Amino acid sequence: MLSSQIRGWSNEGVEPKHVEELNLNLGDRRLRLALELAGELIGAPRHLSQHPGGFVLTHDRLDELVPIEPAAMKDRQVIEWDKDDIDALKFMKVDCLALGMLSCMKRGLNLLSSTRASTSTCDHPRRDPKPMR
Repeated sequence: MLSSQIRGWSNEGVEPKHVEELNLNLGDRRLRLALELAGELIGAPRHLSQHPGGFVLTHDRLDELVPIEPAAMKDRQVIEWDKDDIDALKFMKVDCLALGMLSCMKRGLNLLSSTRASTSTCDHPRRDPKPMR
């Protein structure tokens, strides 16, 4: 309810006028505590689970199309839209999350091949060649 009074991302926090517009009582100790705690979160990254390997490409400047904010990782930013929003707007999203795991698998297969003659991951016959392309 209170967040609907504030648009965008800022370091200012909730102003008393926003509270008053909703007829909330700033004299309420619980409300003041909640606002104080919320103020302490300003500047903290909101998306602690993002991965480091994705980016979005657009025809125009991305910062003119979507809010961009600091990420949990130093010198990184995240956009406030999720993958479904990006797809709906037909932006190009490149997701490189799997590259680290592919490197890990390659190192594992190399280690396995140094100790065994075969590194086959499939023991069944390849009946349908389509999935193996």
